[in-house]
Amino acid sequence: VAVGKKDSEEAIVAQWGQVKAMIGPGAPEVLLFHLTNHYCPLYAWREVLNEDGTIRRQILTSRRGQRPSAWLDWTECRDIMIKWSGYKIMKIGGR
Repeated sequence: VAVGKKDSEEAIVAQWGQVKAMIGPGAPEVLLFHLTNHYCPLYAWREVLNEDGTIRRQILTSRRGQRPSAWLDWTECRDIMIKWSGYKIMKIGGR
C-alpha cells in the first residue's frame, strides 16, 4: 500500500479499500506492517461511525509482540508510513 503526504481524500479512501480487500477470510495473502521498528501482522479492520457522522477506520495489529492487541487508526498508520520509506504494509503470499 503506497501512501504519500499529498494524497487526496479519494486516494486515502482507495488505500483503505486496498487494505480491507486484503484482510479477512478468503484472502490469499497476509499483510505485514513494519511500524516504528516492529513488524506485525494485520489481523482485522473495522469502521466505526463517530457521533459527528464521520467514519473512524482502524486496523487490528500489535504494538509489541505478535498477538492482536491494538486498534490503530488508519490515519496513524498513514502517518507512520509517511515518516520513513522503510515503514510500510507488505503483502506476503498470494496467488
